Amino acid sequence: MSSVVYGINAVVGKLTIKHAIPNPWFFNFFWQLFILIGTLPIALAYGAGIPVAWGSMMLAGFFAFLVSTFYILSLKQLDVSILSPLYNFRSVFTALLGAAFLSEVLTSNQYFLIAIIFVSGIFLNVDEHLKLRAFFRRQTMLGMFTVLISAIYGFTIKTAVAENGFWTASLGITIISQIFSLSTIPLFYKELLITPIKKYSGVVMMGFLNAVGDLAANKAFSTNVTIASAIISIPFSMIIAFAFSVFAPKLLEKHTLKTYAVRFVAATVMIVAAIKLS
Repeated sequence: MSSVVYGINAVVGKLTIKHAIPNPWFFNFFWQLFILIGTLPIALAYGAGIPVAWGSMMLAGFFAFLVSTFYILSLKQLDVSILSPLYNFRSVFTALLGAAFLSEVLTSNQYFLIAIIFVSGIFLNVDEHLKLRAFFRRQTMLGMFTVLISAIYGFTIKTAVAENGFWTASLGITIISQIFSLSTIPLFYKELLITPIKKYSGVVMMGFLNAVGDLAANKAFSTNVTIASAIISIPFSMIIAFAFSVFAPKLLEKHTLKTYAVRFVAATVMIVAAIKLS
């Protein structure tokens, strides 16, 4: 369920940051706020309490803040049809982090799958002129860094849930992330008085949907980080973005059919390889 919710959210987020709230810091702060508002009653209803292991909670909350911040920065600069499939690299980073820090041994077949995902990622970023070097541009590297942070965040969630319980961890992580986001208020506070209420609709919708998606994702990460990463990374938003390019090209993004064909093939290969890697 979280992959579907995140897919819709990516499109809503791109539309909002492109047409309503272009300041990513302003957008991120209120996105986090509405995630907290959506999470709070559900978590309390299911027994969320005071954390017993603050270290793991603080670490997970900090990475939640980093993930949301870099995601919004990436969403502003990248097409949805590129950013969402990039999340298949989360399975790669998760596997490599497990090998580096948890003494997990990767097989030759797993390394082969990792190589396939990297090659597919290069093709995913082609432009209208089919220039493969587009993968190495600054915007794509920002997206890759966002996915890396997201992979690390998955490990911190698993620890926080194990030590504090699912509902306490889910609520605590969201609160701590919001506290960290308070530090960004100087980057947008002047816009608070001049932004019409109606422009908040997208970020409100995105926040409440994300609250549901985050709870589902946290549950998945608390059991198996690698498999959860692969499933959550399925880019449903890519299909929605393509539909927008056909029926409303000025709203979201517009590319040639050749470009989308290459991106869809690359994304499909990445998804299959990421699931097998899990």
